[in-house]
Amino acid sequence: MIRAGRTAVDAADLAKLHGITSVVTARKKGLYSDPTLPAPISATRKRLWDRDQAAAHAAGEPIPELPAEDDPDDLLEAQEAAALWEITPKRWLKNVAEDYAPPASAEVYGIPHWTRATVTGYRRPGAGAGAGRPRGARDSRPRARSVRDEQHHKRVRQVQEMVKAAAAEKRELKGPDVAVELGISRAQGRRLLDIALGLQAEGAATHR
Repeated sequence: MIRAGRTAVDAADLAKLHGITSVVTARKKGLYSDPTLPAPISATRKRLWDRDQAAAHAAGEPIPELPAEDDPDDLLEAQEAAALWEITPKRWLKNVAEDYAPPASAEVYGIPHWTRATVTGYRRPGAGAGAGRPRGARDSRPRARSVRDEQHHKRVRQVQEMVKAAAAEKRELKGPDVAVELGISRAQGRRLLDIALGLQAEGAATHR
């Protein structure tokens, strides 16, 4: 978790704070195994450190404490976001990919993060009063699902237009490009691109 108002550094930038230009060199020097090094703030295998703490360590100064209280602007990784929903990280990422959970608020060193407010404020499928269809509604499908499907189809159409534009410009469109353009996670961007390309291929086959 990256606390609100704080920034993170990865292994390479941590090494640079110590005047070391290579992660390999830093590892050989024992930087990452130094017992005085502040604990990583990340929950994934890719380790991240709080920049203020890392800078203080590099300067030989007292290590500042991390904020103890939760804040709506805290940036959470998938594991931490999943814990708030009381589901597994795998289920969380699947929900994100299928538009059943909010897209990432930011990517930090390639790791998707969600603000605490985004996670706790998102209306989960089937959760809360009134999550189903209004009384008297005649549509047979759950309304929340219909809205999500509509949003999904809209995004697919957007990506189809992006594919056409990229083809016209003779450039390759990649999942990360889609993610940046639509403000979603890379995994979601790749998935939407695969769907759009699949539909394009089906359309081409139909018109042969």
